[in-house]
Amino acid sequence: MMFTRIGANDPEFNLRRDAALMIRRKGANATVFASVVEAHGSYNPVSELAVSSNSNISELKVVYDDAKYTAVSIEDLRGHTSTFIVSNTDASVTKGHQIKIGDRAYRWKGPYHYTDK
Repeated sequence: MMFTRIGANDPEFNLRRDAALMIRRKGANATVFASVVEAHGSYNPVSELAVSSNSNISELKVVYDDAKYTAVSIEDLRGHTSTFIVSNTDASVTKGHQIKIGDRAYRWKGPYHYTDK
């Protein structure tokens, strides 16, 4: 792990100079990092209290990854699962795709597919 700062060597200063953490793996050709940006909660500036600020995500995992597709499963605290699949090679909005993950087949058009189970 390396502590770093994003925006280095940016001659136009377009990037914010925020601290960052870089994770390196030796002997790995490719690595998938998956994360969820979750908008939740609210803040009351009068009472200065955060309301419902805890995450609703219980599990995030990469369920499929090869040269053509990457699929991520997102499970919330109620047990509801969603799947997000992205085409790694073709971003055309008209291109048809199909893939089988476990015992379920997925078909869609476009660069990605999002479904609730």
